[in-house]
Amino acid sequence: MSLDEEFSRISLNVFEQLKETTKDEDWNSAFETLKIYDGKLSSDFFVLGLNSFFAKYYYRKNDFENAEKFILRYIGLMENKVDLNSEEIQEFHRFYSMLGFAKSKNEDLEGAFEAFKKSIMTLGLKQQKIANDNYYYCYRKIDTFLLQNLSNRDITVASPSVFNDPVDCPFFPIMDARSDIFDTTAAKKAYGYFKVGCFVCNKNLSGRVKNENALPEYKNLLMWGHYANGHRGVCIKYKFNSEFLAPTQDCPTLILDVEYKDDYSLNNEKSKFRPQEFLATKNSCWSYENEVRLLHYDPNCNDNYKNLPLGDHGKVEAIYFGMKCTERDINCIKKILGEEVAYYKMKQHNNDFFQLIAEVGS
Repeated sequence: MSLDEEFSRISLNVFEQLKETTKDEDWNSAFETLKIYDGKLSSDFFVLGLNSFFAKYYYRKNDFENAEKFILRYIGLMENKVDLNSEEIQEFHRFYSMLGFAKSKNEDLEGAFEAFKKSIMTLGLKQQKIANDNYYYCYRKIDTFLLQNLSNRDITVASPSVFNDPVDCPFFPIMDARSDIFDTTAAKKAYGYFKVGCFVCNKNLSGRVKNENALPEYKNLLMWGHYANGHRGVCIKYKFNSEFLAPTQDCPTLILDVEYKDDYSLNNEKSKFRPQEFLATKNSCWSYENEVRLLHYDPNCNDNYKNLPLGDHGKVEAIYFGMKCTERDINCIKKILGEEVAYYKMKQHNNDFFQLIAEVGS
């Protein structure tokens, strides 16, 4: 039996056991079993698996010098592969994040920044699928910025640093809280290039309804009051298809359902660190929004805002005008968008004044 065959048989059992445990003694036992194969295997597939194990093992032990060595070995092999599947892309992303932490601990902040940046770029390798019948709604006040978006057929994404709620997108507060564990400078710099667009959708990305009791997105009283200038603004119905999120390593774009939590206790378990998810996590008091977030990453954009063209893969389907929207504003928007868009005017329900109806036209 060759060493590769022997490793295949033994490692299969070892790796299956490690899926069920986080105990240090189990990982130490696995290390003692597998360390004899380092540098002796011929199959790239087995070498990849072994380096992956060693990288995670040393990372768990806070031996970041050895962890970095095996992470780099793993990444080197992965970079030679083509047509990565979704699981491999996620693992590639994870290992670049681990490399960023390891380099931060090893006081190589420039290297850490590049590693964190590459971890984000790998997200652009994966084609994200969204349900064809999903629509995304955005409440806006009517101002110059909105009219420019409509005229230019684009949407604006913004840095979380300009959001009204200082605990929205808790990435940076979490980084500050972790600064006693590692130097977070590189991570904050890398993730600071994310821009976020906010939408409302009652379905998740696969098309499943989130809450059977939710009102249609354009009938949300709180959203009209909070984001549409007290019914003087509009609710815009957008349609995106999966090609809008076409894979690109230059400026990856993805959509995430916002997760709502009652609390956000820090977990020091580094392997559970998923920074992009911090950009789509909010307190449960905001759950009425049923929010979906468009995350766009551009390390060459230092501005707080960026406009993304809708192109051929996104469009405005409808405009819902608020109850107090003026005829002047209504006519202005109709002139910009023309007859290809459906128009509605929000009214109070005749029998239930706490309910809204959308009347065709205006």
